[in-house]
Formats: sequence, structure tokens, C-alpha cells
Amino acid sequence: MSRRLQLRIVSICLVLFVAGSSATAATLVVSGAGAQFQSIQTAIDAAHAGDTVQVRAGTYPGNLTLIKQIKLEGIDRPTVRGGGIASVVTVLADGCVIKGFIIEHCGGDLTREDSGILLKSSNNQIEDNELRDILYGIYLYSSHGNTLRRNRIRGRPELEEGDRGAGLHLWNSPDNIIEDNVVSEERDGMYIQSCNGNQIRRNRVTNLRYGLHYMFSDRNIFEDNFFSNNVAGAAIMYSNHIEFRRNAFVHYWRKRTSSWTTRPAFSWRRCARRPSATTPLRTTMLRCRCSVVPTQTSLPRITSLAT
Repeated sequence: MSRRLQLRIVSICLVLFVAGSSATAATLVVSGAGAQFQSIQTAIDAAHAGDTVQVRAGTYPGNLTLIKQIKLEGIDRPTVRGGGIASVVTVLADGCVIKGFIIEHCGGDLTREDSGILLKSSNNQIEDNELRDILYGIYLYSSHGNTLRRNRIRGRPELEEGDRGAGLHLWNSPDNIIEDNVVSEERDGMYIQSCNGNQIRRNRVTNLRYGLHYMFSDRNIFEDNFFSNNVAGAAIMYSNHIEFRRNAFVHYWRKRTSSWTTRPAFSWRRCARRPSATTPLRTTMLRCRCSVVPTQTSLPRITSLAT
């Protein structure tokens, strides 16, 4: 048998396999009385890998655990309300999709990563969700290759800042795409530790402690993010090869004088010597192998980082 014929047979088999997988994927519907399923977790348990669990409008109890590859799709903004302990949604299987939900009321234990959505798997898509009354928003725990897009995250403003979690918390989680999310009323907007190769664009972070809290993470890209009305702009430590373009840091809180200021507050550690009164912060940043590109805009945008 010729090499060309072998390749053709393999190609045909792959096409038939993909077509067969698509044909057998099912959609399970969760809704009120009389629907196929009344419980989201029951539908998840009944689904096979590749199936879609479609949830209609209403309020449904958490907590949910995904242990197989499924698409969890909300229609007309259904609410998943946790039981006040642990995480509302925990994803343990790779390649899941969670889209179109209101997710609320997780636990209150910072040491157990109580979150709106806790990802302990990879290559997931988390899009168009609203998370509220949560400790951590979306927590990536050794989780890579995910897409987090157009999620709105609001923490617990009744707590002191130190008692809250981060809106987007990444630990040991490389190569993710994080775009167009809105975070407020958390401890930190983005907490990133030991995470290389992430792309972070067009996020808005307001009314919390650090807009960006970042360490031991190389080769990340930050573009067109907007940080405002936070206690501090960013703390960036022990990291190299960061690309920083067209980001805005506006109005952080100067506690000593109890006043707002438009000058950004940054902390840089170990990647280069700390700036002195005569050393512009931008020079130190370039020695840290980071790049900063100013932009012209009508917004009060501060991106050059020069003192």
C-alpha cells in the first residue's frame, strides 16, 4: 500500500470519527417543572463528554462539579446560587465551557480557595458570566490554556479588603487569554503568581486594593487594561520579559493624606534595583526587561511610568 493511500485512509477515518462524535453529542435541558431536568448537577451527571447542558432562566442550587468535558450554557441569565461553603462551580475536566450565568454565594474560606468558579483543569472557556457575593472570583489552580472573556466579577464590599479574595487569581497557570473582564470590590483585581505566557487585555479593575498583584511570572503581555480608584496601581515582583502597553492607572488612594491622586503607584522588587528619587521608574522598568508604550487618548491615561 502506497504512502499516499495510507494518508488518505487515515484522513477519511478522522473525518468519520469527528462527524460521528458531533452526531452523538446531545443537548440536555434544565428548567422548571416538566422539563427534562430540574437540577443542573443531575444533568451534568447524566451527560456524556461533549454534550451540552442548557439551563433556562431561574435560580438553581449549587455547588456544581464538572468531571467530564461538557458545555454549560445559560439561556436568559439563570442563577447558580452556592450553599455558602466551598466554590459554587468547580471544574475538574479539561475543555469545558461555562457561559451566560449569574454565579453567587460561595464560601468564605480563603485557604480553601472558595470561589465563584474554581478551575483545576485546562483548556476551558469561561465567558459572559456575572459573579457576585463571592470570595475569589475565577481561580485558576495549575490550569493552563483557558480563555476568560467578558465576565463581570464583584466581591463582598462588606468585608475588609484583606479578608476578600482576588477577582482573577492565577497560580501556576500559564498560557491563558484574559480579555474584557470587569472586576470590582475584591482584594486584588488580578493576582498572578508563577504564571508564564498569559495574554491580558482590555480588562477594567476598580474599587479594590491592588489593581495588579504580580510575581514570579515571565513573558506575560498586558495591553489596554484600565485600573482606577484602587488603593494602589500595581505591585510587580521577581519577574522578567513583561510587555506592558497602553494600560491606564488612574486615581489611586493616598492613605496618608486621605486623598485621590492621578499619579500611579507601582512597586518593583528584585528584577532590578529599586528606583531612587533621581532614577525614573521607566528606566528601572526597562532594566527589568519590561516594555512600556505610551498612548495618546482622551482618557487620563498614565502609561509612560516616568516619575
